[in-house]
Amino acid sequence: MKFYRGKLTIEKAAEGIGKLKENSNNLLKEAELLFNNNMNQRAFTLAVLAVEENSKIHIIKAILLNDKPEQLRKLWKDFISHKEKNWPLTFLNLPENLVSSFKKLYEFLEDQESTSNNLESKKQLSIYVDLDKNMNWVTPHSIINKEIAEVAIINTRYILSDDNSGMTTLPELYLWVKHLKPLKNVNDNDFKTALIKCYQEAESLNVLTGSQTSNDIIHFFDKNILQ
Repeated sequence: MKFYRGKLTIEKAAEGIGKLKENSNNLLKEAELLFNNNMNQRAFTLAVLAVEENSKIHIIKAILLNDKPEQLRKLWKDFISHKEKNWPLTFLNLPENLVSSFKKLYEFLEDQESTSNNLESKKQLSIYVDLDKNMNWVTPHSIINKEIAEVAIINTRYILSDDNSGMTTLPELYLWVKHLKPLKNVNDNDFKTALIKCYQEAESLNVLTGSQTSNDIIHFFDKNILQ
């Protein structure tokens, strides 16, 4: 099967985002079904895959803002790259009641420099048998236990259900492209201003979904970037 790798219309992007949300939630439901039947290794696998599928939404939104062939090639490559899409499980800023489960997952992954690479490695080991450098056979059961599967599912459930950033529906994506695509040689101030205006217009038109507001965007930039 051949796949499309060019520019997207806003309508086609919105359609794809809807399908990505549906499929990522289906993957999570299947992970929970496996976990509830003590199939912890494959539950972990599907939980990670659900995050990867959901993370494609951000790549689709980036594709909407780019026209150059080299940029599109890179973004479509990211679209099919596992390592580019599983970062939310390792770097998500979780609410206080989920910090403990996130910490357990991070500790499980932190034995390598790149947690994203290590998450991909652990996902592979949740499926396949391999031989480690000490010539010990490694099985999915020796790597993934019930606790690790559970924290992966807890964090995945939060990622998929929170969806607080908005900018994924058709009306929102029109505003997303309107405000962000014209940016050239983007710096932090330009991006901040455009993003705030995008959210403010969505609020004024009453089309903003999710819980994130223009004030949240302002506070985020003030706290994390423009210090």
